[in-house]
Amino acid sequence: MLMLRDPSGLTQNAVMVSGGMLLILRMLDGQHTIREIQTAVARQTGELVMSNQLEQIILQLDEALLLDTPRLDEYRRQRLAEYRAAGVRPCTHAEGAYPTDPAAFAQMVDEWLAALPPRARQPEGRLVGLVAPHIDFARGSASYAHAYRDFAEACDADLFVILGTDHHGDTQFAATRCDFDTPLGRVKTSVETLDRLQASFVGDLFEGELQHLGEHTIEFQAVLLQRFLGGKREFEIVPLLCGNLGEDIEAGESRPQDAEVLSLIDCLRALIAETHRKVCVIASADLSHVGPRFGDNRSLSPAYLASVEQHDRAVLDHAVSGRSDEMFAVVSARRNDTNICGLAPIYILLKALGECRGELLDYSQAASPDRQQCVTLAAASFWRN
Repeated sequence: MLMLRDPSGLTQNAVMVSGGMLLILRMLDGQHTIREIQTAVARQTGELVMSNQLEQIILQLDEALLLDTPRLDEYRRQRLAEYRAAGVRPCTHAEGAYPTDPAAFAQMVDEWLAALPPRARQPEGRLVGLVAPHIDFARGSASYAHAYRDFAEACDADLFVILGTDHHGDTQFAATRCDFDTPLGRVKTSVETLDRLQASFVGDLFEGELQHLGEHTIEFQAVLLQRFLGGKREFEIVPLLCGNLGEDIEAGESRPQDAEVLSLIDCLRALIAETHRKVCVIASADLSHVGPRFGDNRSLSPAYLASVEQHDRAVLDHAVSGRSDEMFAVVSARRNDTNICGLAPIYILLKALGECRGELLDYSQAASPDRQQCVTLAAASFWRN
């Protein structure tokens, strides 16, 4: 059986179909008629599928909101209107990904910090940027702790640009004016800042706004910000989901050429330079995704994972040295064959911040017990005098 679902989270519907349906599903692409699908099935399987059977299959998938049709468009419009009217993005991954009880969450984070070795030295200056993972808290606890220990001790910002990884969207960027709900209290979004960015951005930052509902990468940073700052000082976030720079990577470009990417970088640089507020940019970014689960047929042998680490560290070395274009070129030259999902947030962070000092705080690999997947992650901080 095959389970069809919407990974973006727009709808929670799921439909189970037989494996024999795969040929029909592949032809539901807006390019084939009912008769053409019938003919293809007959040629490949020798079976005759009646037109009313196909129409019923299509109707069921459409009613489940699993086809790109006017029904889905209308549902999307309704969801967007409801979401904007509510004014808050719900904490959709609470309980499953982290405790909803504030005391239990605080204890969890305190235990992360307590497990860290003492820092050899404290960097000088202002903390202006962080790279933090977005993997689940259980596997990423050490990297989260490394990132947010620096934050807790040295960050005085009151405006946080969170560059999240958009795993399922089809837009380059997706912003939302809604606040973020967390079990520890609501995190306020700076509508004024978003409106300022939109005014000078070449595209529509809000075209993919509904992607925020199912995406966890900003939610995880928001709840940690609330843990460290909630009740201590006022702060706001600028939530921006980022695509994967896939077209530039497929073309083998040495640096991003996408007009929207270049425009957003210019907008963020202007914001940081001109605002009276203290800004910190956070890239919510994991690194490589290897193993059969991610379409990588190579076995997760120690030698292979060592080669993945070597590649990751080359990327990170360029990042903490401020060599953003060199970092991109290293990944693009290999067509991102290790599936680094957080390249865009890290690249945009580096370009937006400009000259600063970076420090790699942690690197780790989280392999599953069945050796079907491995996700790599890191923490890094960026400082300016």
